[in-house]
Amino acid sequence: MYVVAVFICCIQREPQWWTLLPFALPLGYWLGAYLAQRLGCPRRQWLVQAGLLLGLVAGLLALVQTQPGATLSPQRIRLFYFLQEAVMLWLLVAVFARSLLPGKMPLCSAVAVLSHPVMTPAVWRYTRGVTLAWALWIAGLWLVSAGLFVVAPAPTWAFFSVGVLPVLMTVFFAAEVLLGRRLFLPKADRGSLWATLATVRKVNWTAFFMQLFQEPQAQVAPGATADEASPAGQTSQAVAPAPARNGP
Repeated sequence: MYVVAVFICCIQREPQWWTLLPFALPLGYWLGAYLAQRLGCPRRQWLVQAGLLLGLVAGLLALVQTQPGATLSPQRIRLFYFLQEAVMLWLLVAVFARSLLPGKMPLCSAVAVLSHPVMTPAVWRYTRGVTLAWALWIAGLWLVSAGLFVVAPAPTWAFFSVGVLPVLMTVFFAAEVLLGRRLFLPKADRGSLWATLATVRKVNWTAFFMQLFQEPQAQVAPGATADEASPAGQTSQAVAPAPARNGP
């Protein structure tokens, strides 16, 4: 429903105030989750998100009232959504790329620890390569989207942005699990698609991303079990994915 709403908003020839509502929704959700973690009140996350969303909507309405012509032009509406997409994609690129820096555990390696108690050298090398591939893939998708935004008609860019781009992300994930692992990993180290999805669902991603940027922990060395890692015995650092919370 959200992608349909964004597409409709981006192709409006005479935008109204409500065309900015889908723009505010993800900002309120993710920024509210971040602030709740920073403030140390994750159990009240929904209150922070709701308050922030209401504040964003009120600010957008005030902007529309004071500068309706400039704010609600079709070009400006599309620019808002293009910038939203750019920020979200480049944040993902930064998360993947930053985890490849010296002293960090690659993002895909950190997730693999949950399903591989023993991180063999083959799994270590493969997950590092997958982390780099994700960073390059997402950056490439943004470049295509930016090119379409500049040269293509508005419906073409909007359809790619909200329809084709998520599909390409899903295809890349499925190709890595179903094909990449068969080509580059020994059979004993491969995980199924369903096992991977179950592992991803275990992670509290908000807490994980905050730890990734702020509170790195000891890295699990190739060939060592997750329980054997200790801060004193490792020279690299990484973040263990936080399990998903059950309950408020």
